[in-house]
Amino acid sequence: MARKLGVPGVALFTGTIGLYLVYVGVKKVPFTEGLRALTQGRNPSSLAQTQESQSIRQGTPSSVGLGVGPVIGSAIGAPVPMSETVIAGGIRVHKSIAKNVTKMVSDANRAGIRLTGGGWRSSATQAALRLKNGCTCSNSSSCCRVPTAPVGQSMHERGLAIDFDGVEDHSHPVFKWMERHGASYGFYNLPSEAWHWSTNGH
Repeated sequence: MARKLGVPGVALFTGTIGLYLVYVGVKKVPFTEGLRALTQGRNPSSLAQTQESQSIRQGTPSSVGLGVGPVIGSAIGAPVPMSETVIAGGIRVHKSIAKNVTKMVSDANRAGIRLTGGGWRSSATQAALRLKNGCTCSNSSSCCRVPTAPVGQSMHERGLAIDFDGVEDHSHPVFKWMERHGASYGFYNLPSEAWHWSTNGH
């Protein structure tokens, strides 16, 4: 191959592979899958976009831009401080989903549905809530009078969940509206709690 390409050709080939390795590293595309796409004339970035869209629903970190549609801005397992949150549509949430929440609240309001509720909460507030809800263990929500996630495991601690006011069951107008439109703003319901909506349904 070296004889066929010559020294300049080998250098160009090596440089191209080097740049490709940097590219797939930045895009987080598996090397073999990216190389296969490249040799088939496809753009490896399409693989990155596919992986990214899958990560959104699974609740893993994503670099998706803001706008209407599913987004997530914080890794599971990493509660965030208040400084990482903002008030959006009257609800405190992680800044990565603020635009979606603002649009969701505005669109619901135009449809005659008022969305209010609690979003981000600190780990200290989560601990106090578990105490209030009679939790008798530290690592499960099943030991609580009202199911309440263990400290450090709530989507509220990440600013990625909202408990909507006044929603007690699945027949409530807010639930019905969210059931129809929530996913378009990146929100999914926890089936056991009609009021609880988050970026991954947990």
